[in-house]
Amino acid sequence: ELSGIPLADLVDPDDEEILDELAELRAGHRDRCRAEHRFRRKDTSFLWCRTVVTLVRGPDLLPLYAMGMLEDISARKLVEDELLHRAVHDVLTGLPNRQLLLDRLTMALARTAREPGVGATLVFLDLDDFKDVNDSFGHGAGDELLIQVAERLSAAVRPTDTVARYGGDEFVVIFVGDVSRPGDAHLFAERLAGQLKEPFTIAGREVTTSASLGVAICADGNARPEDVIREADAAMYRAKLAGRDRIEFSGSLGPSAEPLSR
Repeated sequence: ELSGIPLADLVDPDDEEILDELAELRAGHRDRCRAEHRFRRKDTSFLWCRTVVTLVRGPDLLPLYAMGMLEDISARKLVEDELLHRAVHDVLTGLPNRQLLLDRLTMALARTAREPGVGATLVFLDLDDFKDVNDSFGHGAGDELLIQVAERLSAAVRPTDTVARYGGDEFVVIFVGDVSRPGDAHLFAERLAGQLKEPFTIAGREVTTSASLGVAICADGNARPEDVIREADAAMYRAKLAGRDRIEFSGSLGPSAEPLSR
């Protein structure tokens, strides 16, 4: 069934470097190539293969033929992908963890350096009175509340935004866009806070919660991700001290970051 089908039609486009290596081997420029890549199945799905091809030369050292071996390594790749996912995602909520958050924020700040007028808005959100939920209903209820909060926050943002669990009952959201209008960041933070206004159903009970939010807007592509997080975290603590269920802005990360509060 494979007869006459170009090899390029069977290899995943992201793995086309194996085609270049095979072309070099066929031309006699190399004696062996090995790679891990994806091959298209008959049903158009892909399987992971480890391919090793060795060139056999004649007495005149010209290429005669090649011998190849293909090994299905799909099961191993699934395990590797799962381990990688666990390394950068929170086990409870499935959200990006602190490590992946820093990577995403680094990329967002790099974009601000390339595109004038574009900046990163970071919202640091901490649930109010989360300890009371644990004390009243148990830690299982607290975990379920965190899962539902993660779902609501994820539903309130764009696919290009990042919602991460920073730790405990703390979440961080990254939004990249036009920073010439600080009011947009305020509306964004209000939308996130609004997601928590409706009661949550935990083990058949209605549970209400609110959050204190700190917002940092950064249009400086040279800023350190840790500094942006620290500024938003400090603003969040000011919201806590001011009575909770509030939004506070940091004003120290560039001229576009006007301090706002509600």
